[in-house]
Amino acid sequence: MFKLGVPPVVFTWLRTLSNSAANATRLLKVTLAFKSNTGSRLSVIPLALAKGEHVKLSSTQLGKMIGEILMLRHEVNLHSDLLGIPDFFWEEDKYAGEYDLSRQYFEMELRIDIFNKRLDLLKQLVSVVNAQLINVHGKYRTEIIIVIIFIYCIFLGIQQFSPWLWGMQLAWIYILLS
Repeated sequence: MFKLGVPPVVFTWLRTLSNSAANATRLLKVTLAFKSNTGSRLSVIPLALAKGEHVKLSSTQLGKMIGEILMLRHEVNLHSDLLGIPDFFWEEDKYAGEYDLSRQYFEMELRIDIFNKRLDLLKQLVSVVNAQLINVHGKYRTEIIIVIIFIYCIFLGIQQFSPWLWGMQLAWIYILLS
């Protein structure tokens, strides 16, 4: 640290700025990955719903989308130092003010709030598509149950009237043989 000829105060100040710049870059990386991967694939769903069209997604695809949204939320809110103060500033708390100023400069809280609101909207969108998928499956199940009941009624009717039909067949056989 002293071999470079940089005083410790300047080194700590640069570390403060570089830490907040790195966090801003990490947030930008996650935001861009979100826009290119998840956001572009989900952008057609609101248009289809607005037109009254059925969104054709399997439950596997829907589960993957939910997983991607949760991964992004955890990346920003849990698995990084984007929300909190890094451990370095617990030891050197006199530089926490500079760190807060640099976070304000990069508008970290605002950008994180906007990102979380986008994820909330996507979560609502996925829940609407999930409800639609459950509704479609329920409709198919209802139709299958109706068909099974209809077939059962046919067999029940055949079983009920089979002695009469059997008697009719015997009468025709007797007439043909005479």
